Amino acid sequence: MVHSWDVVGYTYKADEYCEDCIVEEVKQDFLRKYPTWGWPSESPSLDLDQLAKFVAIDRDDEHSYDTDDFPKVILSYSESGDTPDTCCKCGAIIESQWTGEAMDTVIEWAREYLVSGYGKVDYIEACIEYVFAWSDDQSVIVELFEDKLKHERNKQHEGGLF
Repeated sequence: MVHSWDVVGYTYKADEYCEDCIVEEVKQDFLRKYPTWGWPSESPSLDLDQLAKFVAIDRDDEHSYDTDDFPKVILSYSESGDTPDTCCKCGAIIESQWTGEAMDTVIEWAREYLVSGYGKVDYIEACIEYVFAWSDDQSVIVELFEDKLKHERNKQHEGGLF
């Protein structure tokens, strides 16, 4: 069960990262600056807490530092922008609260894929699964299916099959 205070990702240097990718990204940056820094655990929160202390950043006061300097958390209740939040490294979906615009974008991507075949199918499928996990409105499935059928009929008609 996801709680509103659960960390679902991080913002760092104007990009978004999942919990699996953030540590490696920060580790590479900070090892260049602080080559003697050790990474004692595999837990993103623990590593980041220890590193914050090392570089004198107060993680509890996110207004006191910039994401160019240190990662800030994305909580499960944080709103996305007009596109879904995804990790810039691995493409994993960051399970924040998607805005209506983000939901509409995913549906448009799915429609474009169904009609033209254009798009990353695995990513689109994952996004659609996420949309339906958070939405009771299943009518979009019918709309997408109707769009696909209409497109196929148009292609057949253009090809002289009718």
